[in-house]
Amino acid sequence: TIYRRCDYLRDDRFTKVVDGSWRQRIIEWMFGVVDHCALRRDSVGIAAYYLDLCVERGVVESRQQFQLAAMTALQLAIKLYDSNVVKLDSMIKLGQGLFTEQDVVNMETKMLRALKWHVHPPTPICFLRQFLRLLPPAVSPLVKYIVSEVTRFISEISVCLYKFVDCPPSLVAYA
Repeated sequence: TIYRRCDYLRDDRFTKVVDGSWRQRIIEWMFGVVDHCALRRDSVGIAAYYLDLCVERGVVESRQQFQLAAMTALQLAIKLYDSNVVKLDSMIKLGQGLFTEQDVVNMETKMLRALKWHVHPPTPICFLRQFLRLLPPAVSPLVKYIVSEVTRFISEISVCLYKFVDCPPSLVAYA
């Protein structure tokens, strides 16, 4: 229940801030950043969780704050889940200089408070890894690899699409 996300766009307070297509563009930007920096794509799914939960919990009140929260969520996910480091000033440059380092630091503080320091959300990828371990030993490594890659790709698409926000990650992984 700590990480349960709801369909926050049903609430009129949030439709002034973001819509499904704007959220999708931001998430696609995150994938572009991690690809450009050769980082783990899993970080985007985690960052999307942070972003959605913070919007839902009232941290974000404008489109500009949504962009700042997205950048901050990605920076936080990378710090926690990736072995590579992206310096904050580099992230600021990737954000086309819309925000300062202090803006990101302040938003990170707000986000961590809103998340109550619960920064390890279960993502569809987490469940997929466990499901793959359940495959019988007779399944060839090639088949396991193909299943892994296809399910990872579908999982990444589900991260982008708002209609999956209120679906439990275990259900998305299973599907």
